[in-house]
Amino acid sequence: MSATRPASAIVVSARRTMGDPFDGYDQQHGVVLQHGDTRLSAGRRSTTVVVPAGSDHVRRAASLAQRAFAEIGGTGIAMGALPYDGSCDAVLRIPDLGGDRQPGGVSPKLDWKVSGLIPDPLPVEYEAAVEAALVAIEAGQVEKVVLSRSLVVTAGSPIDPRVIARRLREAEPGSFVFLVALPGESTLVGASPELLVRREGRIVSSDPLAGTA
Repeated sequence: MSATRPASAIVVSARRTMGDPFDGYDQQHGVVLQHGDTRLSAGRRSTTVVVPAGSDHVRRAASLAQRAFAEIGGTGIAMGALPYDGSCDAVLRIPDLGGDRQPGGVSPKLDWKVSGLIPDPLPVEYEAAVEAALVAIEAGQVEKVVLSRSLVVTAGSPIDPRVIARRLREAEPGSFVFLVALPGESTLVGASPELLVRREGRIVSSDPLAGTA
């Protein structure tokens, strides 16, 4: 979509779950957020907002999300992933606000086996990046550096993101656990104890935790 296309044109239907919120997750357009016994999930409808690639990605994403909120009643939660450099389109999804308070279920048995674990960057590359960052800090070129690492996991069969979400919920019961469908039938799944920013009317509050993402 373009920045001028009404968000209401891309409202899609989604299935509402009455039990474990992760059970009804749809990998095409689903979105689920659970914190304790409170959950928000794509129910009778879920709004998809596409943010075209380009500069000012965050500002444009906020503008498009605000427009979508206005279309569905003025409030909501937008979830998705924004690339750092705006090099590709981003997708935000807004679940309906029909979530109810209900305990989650029990994690099912895994039906796949991990066949490979590849760190990215490799340990030697990460160590070199740390050394370069320390040199830059000592030289006064930067004040802070955040170096991220990822782990590429391969398995013999498709990994069900709902199982990962349930495992995260069990391991971190106080966190915000989420599933968000991304293009290409991929899923953003994670858990964070951090509430970076909240706005209620004209009041903005923040509860960040160092080292979380």
